[in-house]
Amino acid sequence: MTGETTAIMDQIGHLQRSLNALKASLAENWARESVPSGPFEVFICRARDERFGLPIEAVEEVLPMCALTEYPQGPPWLSGVLNLRGEMIPVVDVAARIERTRRPIHLNDFIVVLETGNKRFGLVFQEVFRIHTVDGAEVQAPVRDVPEALYVIGMIEVDKHPLFLLSIACLLGTSDIPEDLL
Repeated sequence: MTGETTAIMDQIGHLQRSLNALKASLAENWARESVPSGPFEVFICRARDERFGLPIEAVEEVLPMCALTEYPQGPPWLSGVLNLRGEMIPVVDVAARIERTRRPIHLNDFIVVLETGNKRFGLVFQEVFRIHTVDGAEVQAPVRDVPEALYVIGMIEVDKHPLFLLSIACLLGTSDIPEDLL
């Protein structure tokens, strides 16, 4: 093997180890977040053409889209930083996170402000619906071969639409958001 081939093989090995570490981290996050066995409330929002349920106890408020401060060299799904009554919080675009790309923010989007684990952050959705009670016994395991599967802990049908229960830990835990923001 030439030196260049060896270097490429070393890079592939490094990437494989990083991928395995990421998979282990996701598995830990999924294990920490579980669907309650009985009834629980979720806040239903839309990103892309899918509906997502957020744990209602994490939702603080919903804001219309507003000016965000760009975070230099942040990942493409980090829409920016929101100055919310003097506190700077990161804002992640859920659709962009799932698609792993940047998406233009629109004035008719919404920011759902959440707090979990003493961390506050915003999630961008294209539409917000309502609070809905779901039965944990009816929640199914997510299909793991769809793009949103990395960020979902369960699925259920609500009003004849599939509802993906969003894993906040997985959405943020693998988002490359700088530690100083979280």
